[in-house]
Amino acid sequence: MAPRRLDPVATVRSIVGPALWGLRAYWGTCLLLATASAVALAALLPVTALVASGGTGFATRLDLPSWRGHDLGMVWSTLAWSPTGLRRTALVTLVELLLGVATGVVAVAGLTILSLSIVRASGRAPEFSLRRAVGGTGRLLLASTLLEGGAIAAAALLLGGVAGAMAARSALAAWPGGVGPASRSAAVLGVGATLAAIFAGAALPLTWHRRSSPLPRAGGHPLPLIVPALQLGLSLTALTAAALLQRQARPLMAGGGGQRLNGTVFEITAPEAPLEARAEQYTRLLKAIDGASLASPGTLVGSGMGDVVITDCGNCAQGGLARPLHEVPATHYLVSSDTFRVLGLTAMAGRIITTADRWNTGRVAVVNRALALQHFEEGRAVGRKILVQRERGEWYTVVGVVGDRSPVSFGSGLQPPFAVYLSVLQHPARSVDLSVPAQGDAGAGVVAEAAIRRTFAGTATRVVPATARGMLAAEVAPLRWFERLFRAEGWAILAVATLGTFVVMRLWVASLWYEFGLRRAVGARRRDIFWFLGLRAAGVALGGIAIGLWCGVMLWGALAAIVPGLPVWDVQLALRSAPLLLAVTGAGALLPAWHVARATPVQLVSAQG
Repeated sequence: MAPRRLDPVATVRSIVGPALWGLRAYWGTCLLLATASAVALAALLPVTALVASGGTGFATRLDLPSWRGHDLGMVWSTLAWSPTGLRRTALVTLVELLLGVATGVVAVAGLTILSLSIVRASGRAPEFSLRRAVGGTGRLLLASTLLEGGAIAAAALLLGGVAGAMAARSALAAWPGGVGPASRSAAVLGVGATLAAIFAGAALPLTWHRRSSPLPRAGGHPLPLIVPALQLGLSLTALTAAALLQRQARPLMAGGGGQRLNGTVFEITAPEAPLEARAEQYTRLLKAIDGASLASPGTLVGSGMGDVVITDCGNCAQGGLARPLHEVPATHYLVSSDTFRVLGLTAMAGRIITTADRWNTGRVAVVNRALALQHFEEGRAVGRKILVQRERGEWYTVVGVVGDRSPVSFGSGLQPPFAVYLSVLQHPARSVDLSVPAQGDAGAGVVAEAAIRRTFAGTATRVVPATARGMLAAEVAPLRWFERLFRAEGWAILAVATLGTFVVMRLWVASLWYEFGLRRAVGARRRDIFWFLGLRAAGVALGGIAIGLWCGVMLWGALAAIVPGLPVWDVQLALRSAPLLLAVTGAGALLPAWHVARATPVQLVSAQG
């Protein structure tokens, strides 16, 4: 007997026809699947666009200008760090957190796609049984379902891909810094995971349709509600993180962290000269401009060179053992006498640095209150010694203690809480910031710039004028940029989670129809059913809030380590989104609850048959 020859045209028709019929007949779930996937892709692509190509470890394309101070003309130990490194670490950490949130978007979308696929599978189980009964082979059915999944995936890829690409381009264009080459692997991996979930869901009616039915027989167990709670919890985590960043950025922009940041700042790069000659030039410059202050780059916003200093603590002990010398990581600032006024700092003990602390006088230092209290005997630092520039072994006399300040520079949250202020006239670095106070005279800036030119006798000097508010805005801009991206990711999660919550709540109510039929048969009223479902919906919302707070501890703690002044834990701020979560779950249960209330007990019981 000759083998049966397959007709290619008939084969194609048997695949394409059922696929098109399924797309038309179940257009609602197809649309929801494509929407959930498109939202996930639109939220994922802007974040994966931040990942850099090449390298052995994780790197980001985002970059910020390097710190102008270089080494400040001083000798640092091998343990020293610069603001450039801290800013880079903060960038990488924030992008990693964003990538984690974007992964949460994909996970929530996957759960939503699975929930929608369960609804789709339960409705199509009789159809697939009939198609098998009339001669449909497993291969043809699989090819047909994969074709359906491909059509849904193509729509999601088109909509989500275009929206995500536009969002990524807009985000990168708004970044207040440089952008390096991109890596395609992260985007390909995220897109592949999202599309794979679509294809898996499309094949679910064929491979798992009996077990996927959300309507268990009498005596079965209702669906668990952990899925919507998890989805809502992840959205709460991201939204609260964005709210924390926004709350921290606003006071920094409004008040400069409590500092008197106003007037004009001239970023000066002095010509090559002997240190003693440059110190004399800086002295003349300060005398020529009334109220001007001279400081190392970034001092006004809290950026400085970091290194380990040694304090002569005195009669100190630790663990019962004498420990007169303490090693302390501290941030170093070069300042003049008026810098403390600009920073809003006054002497709490001793004195501040003055114009008398010049090149040819004894080396002096001013420390902040935290350093004095923790690393000097009984907090009495004035008159004691502190070792700066360990490689040179230079001991400085502490002449004063000033209050602690909250730095506002990006990445300054990674700095230690201890600060050491040195005289810029004793350490005349080439790169300095000259701050000229705001005055009624509009030509004050012109007068100051002329004094700068005169001081350096026309030699090659780089002078870049800027406003103090502009410097502050430049430091806060990256924080505001990340706040907007975190907020967008949070709303994307909430959008997908809302869709998933509606679907799962419907499935959950459907799984309890038999129980509701029995309750109605023994006298339960409609309002009892509404009350029962309302309490369960509230439980889902509360569970989502609990999950969001638990996940938020890790995310918010990482943010607090980067952003200065950010609290590690703020339940009050997180709970502001609680009404939104309650509304989502309540709306998700309302429609199926209405159907249950209108059905008769016989209809509810027979629905499980």
